[in-house]
Amino acid sequence: MDEIKILGGTSGYDDGCYWDYRINFEYKNHKFKYINTGSISGCSPCYIAIMMLKGDEEFLEGPRDCSFFRNPTADAEELKEYAERCIALNGEYVIEDDNV
Repeated sequence: MDEIKILGGTSGYDDGCYWDYRINFEYKNHKFKYINTGSISGCSPCYIAIMMLKGDEEFLEGPRDCSFFRNPTADAEELKEYAERCIALNGEYVIEDDNV
């Protein structure tokens, strides 16, 4: 069975009201970056996506204050499902985007 391998842990923050974090992982010999940003109030629109990394591609990241980090995570089974869709689309899969 193919398993998720977390690469370098999670970066970002989640203070309970606002969050912006990334998870780098490997699945089926592909490297991915999962991004989850937003706020409970909707002041910062929710955006959740996964990107298959090819070379040095990265999502842009702003400054982070990790003092508010509350162990943001993603379910391994969900990451597998998202990764499968990303592989099928050959690049990026947007899960939620409140900007549209």
